[in-house]
Amino acid sequence: MILQLLLSMKPRHLESLIIGGCWDPIDIADCKLIFETEQFKNAKYVAFLWQVKFNVEDLLNFRHLRQFQCWMKNDIGPEEILRVRDIVSTFEQIEFCDLILRSTEDIFPMGRFAEALGAEIPIGPLAEGEDWAFNHHYKIPKFRESLEFKLTVKESWCRVNIVRIR
Repeated sequence: MILQLLLSMKPRHLESLIIGGCWDPIDIADCKLIFETEQFKNAKYVAFLWQVKFNVEDLLNFRHLRQFQCWMKNDIGPEEILRVRDIVSTFEQIEFCDLILRSTEDIFPMGRFAEALGAEIPIGPLAEGEDWAFNHHYKIPKFRESLEFKLTVKESWCRVNIVRIR
């Protein structure tokens, strides 16, 4: 259904694409078809909400976007986290991206990001209403630009905001 609706729209007229809250659930196979459409290739902002959890290599499909938001598989290791950083740093148009992961009893993505990026998570009690958070600055090799990572955890959700600083 989503794919049919998307294909019915004129390419180059669609700048933003938000997929979420659909009656018909989509999976990664549907996303691969969406990635191939001219509508997706010409979009500037894309958000995949609730439906699909992407792996690190799937991020390569977002290289043409200025902004994107998506869910990631939560069982992400240190090497994959560094790969996320390396992939996003090559996106020439990127201004901002938002990656969302779910924490479980066994998996705490924020801790894994902190370890992989060499950042420290503040230790000690949080003030009322305060969330776990840390920032990390990454200078992109051979460029005068950098990526600013801001990680926050609220309840069981880990949000990774990445902003390109020009």
